[in-house]
Order: sequence, then structure tokens, then C-alpha cells
Amino acid sequence: MEKTTDEIERRWITYGLKRGDFYGPGTHITQGYLDEEDGSEHRIRIEDDTKAILGRKTGVGIERIQTEEEIGLAKAREILARCHSKLRKRRFVRDGWEVDFHEHSELIVAEKEMVSRFEPVVLPPWIKHAIEVTDWLSNADLAELWHGNLFFEDNRPRERLLRVILAGQNQTRLETLIRLQKEFPTALVVPELTAHYHDQHRQAFIQLAEERARKLGSTFLIASGDFGGLSSLVTPFPGDQKENPIQAVEENPALILLLDDHARNDLVHAKKDEELPAGYIAMAQRAAQCIYDFKEAMTSEMTMWALREMIRFFRGQDVRKPF
Repeated sequence: MEKTTDEIERRWITYGLKRGDFYGPGTHITQGYLDEEDGSEHRIRIEDDTKAILGRKTGVGIERIQTEEEIGLAKAREILARCHSKLRKRRFVRDGWEVDFHEHSELIVAEKEMVSRFEPVVLPPWIKHAIEVTDWLSNADLAELWHGNLFFEDNRPRERLLRVILAGQNQTRLETLIRLQKEFPTALVVPELTAHYHDQHRQAFIQLAEERARKLGSTFLIASGDFGGLSSLVTPFPGDQKENPIQAVEENPALILLLDDHARNDLVHAKKDEELPAGYIAMAQRAAQCIYDFKEAMTSEMTMWALREMIRFFRGQDVRKPF
């Protein structure tokens, strides 16, 4: 029998958790998605190969309408075979939180169901680092992304949102990304991509983020990745990645924050023998572009100051112009 409920849920991509942080083996979930003819999300889920649920969700963001019905396993497998995208994950439950470890990548997603959309939610102490993606990223998106089913129209020229890219060591990038999400609520913060996806998936992910940012009215994007991955993070269209990350960022408007000496050394290597004094600012001539380099590791205050100054500068330079 079908059951329809209001699903009120917030979602985070988390870092640093291990399966050993949870009791028991968890639940293995295979999830497939069918074509969305009516704009809703049609899904089949098989849990531990013993239970199957056919579901449909409508709406986006924190509150959606969910209809579910338990069906037989044989029928569920037939439906799963017709799905255009799938994902597999192992789910653990702790303190009222559902935590999914995705098998197709290193993604760990934590979800919290609520009674009301206005219910305050505080991350538990065992979730140390997390970036909220409730408003723009769903499990269906992750399945589509992994299967390479995300395509966006290549309508050039077009206006593009300003992208702020953080480059540096993994922990430095992540901590800065989380701070910036709190500091700049009008920005759409893209989770750390380098650890999860290859170049083609990174580019699709950030294109998805940009499309959702437009719908949400976000003023700019903040993403992070290693220096070598800058090409896939800043280039706006499929097939445009450059082998040299410097060439990529010089040809596309973006703010690149070098957070530590690790990133600075990568830049020095990419630019070969050119000398880069402390406080170096490189202005590309072909597009609105800035690389800000700090010789010492960024503190929270330095990061906020640098980003505010850079955004103020680029807004004055008409960053949103078509290219």
C-alpha cells in the first residue's frame, strides 16, 4: 500500500568519518532512478537484498512530498535494470542521523529528518567537518553525476557566475571552505571535489552547482580543489580543460585563493622560472582574473579579508560580463 508523507530533511557532505565510528554492519542500499517525466524523482531502493521500496518525490530542497510502496524483490530488480543511473551505499544510523558511505566514490553524506523546516539542527560532536548541500544537491544528482548523465547546454557566449576557487593542502582547503559557507550565506559552496571525482565529473559537478546557484539567487560560487584540478573547476564548458592550469585560469574569470605554501609552490612550478615574490598578484589580460598569494598559511581573518577585497575588486571590474 502506498504511503505519502512530507519529508523534511537537511543534507551535508561530511569528512573524516569512518565506518568503524558506527555500531554494526549498517544497511547496504542499491538505489536506481527512472526518467522523470513529470518533474518528480522516481526511485527504486533495495535494502540488504531483502526489502525493496518503490518511491516518488516531488519538490526540491529541505521539504519534499514522498510517496513509497514496498514491492517484491523480483519486480524491484526488473525496475532497477531499467534505471538510467544507480548508486550503492552503506547506511549507518546514529543519534537520529543517517550517514551514507557511497561505494562509487569517497563521498559520505549525513542526513537529518525533522518535524518542521524551522526545527534547529546542530551537528553532533562526532561530525567534525561538514558542508551543507540541502538546497541544491540530491542523491539523484549524485547518481546522475557518477554515471555521466549530467549534460548542460553549450550556449556561448553566456553570463557566468563568479567562481572562487581555494587551492592548498586538503585540510586547509576544507577548513576554509566550511568557514566561508558561514561567512558568505549568499554564496553557493561546492563540496571538496578533488577527493571524490575525476576531471570530467568535477566539471559536471560544478556546472550543476552553477545551474542551481542561478535558480537559488546565489551571487557567486566557492569551490576547492588541488592546483592541478583548477582547469576542470574554472572552465565553463565540456572539452575546454587545458593541460596547463595557468592557461585555464587566465582564460576564465575566477578568483584563485592560494591558501598556503603548498599551493604557492604549485603555482611557481606551473609558471616555470618566473619569480613570485610574497604578496604576488597576477592579473590576466584576457579575462577578469586574479591569483592572490600569501606566503604564510592563511588565518581565518586573512581569508575573510582577502575574499572580501577580491570580490569588491572584481565587482568593480564587471565580473559578470559575457565571455
